[in-house]
Formats: sequence, C-alpha cells, structure tokens
Amino acid sequence: DLKERSGIYDHELCLCRKNGSAIEAAVFFLQEQGDLVLDYIWCAPKKQVALCSLLAQAARRISSRAEDGWLYIAAVEPQIGETVTRLFPQREIIRRYYCAAYEMV
Repeated sequence: DLKERSGIYDHELCLCRKNGSAIEAAVFFLQEQGDLVLDYIWCAPKKQVALCSLLAQAARRISSRAEDGWLYIAAVEPQIGETVTRLFPQREIIRRYYCAAYEMV
C-alpha cells in the first residue's frame, strides 16, 4: 500500500530510523488535497524513543513551513491532544474545534 501511494507522500516528512539494517521507527506524512496527513507511524518493540525522535524531527520541519506562524491541525482524537501540545509547544490548541472535528468523524 505504501508503494502504491508513494507519489502523494511528502518525501521530506517520510522519516525512518535504522540501526544497521534493522528499522527501529518510521513515520510517513502524505499530501492529500492540500492537507498534510500523518498516514503511517510505527516503531519496533522498546524503540519508542526512536519514534519520538522522528516525530520531533517532523514537528520541527512542519513548524518551519507554517504560514504566518499558524499551523492548523484538524481531527485530533482527544487522547492525542497532549501529544500535539508536546510536539508543538509554541502552538495553541483550540479544544472546541478539535472536539467538534473528532465528533464529526
């Protein structure tokens, strides 16, 4: 599935952490009708630190792209709100919007 959709992935935001030939963690973002979507996230057992490092790297790259200092993230599940806050500490989360977007899904 990843190979078939490779043309729509944002290659700067497809990140992988390896130790030799073993993959420790990976994240893939795609562009979908102008939106940036976190499409795939994975880590090997006990490699959560590697995954968090990749997410932080992606967060820095995404933040540098934000127009006029604003970054809009939609349809965040309630339990993920805290993670978004950690990844983007300078961002304000408008909880009403996220709850509404989550309820619409």
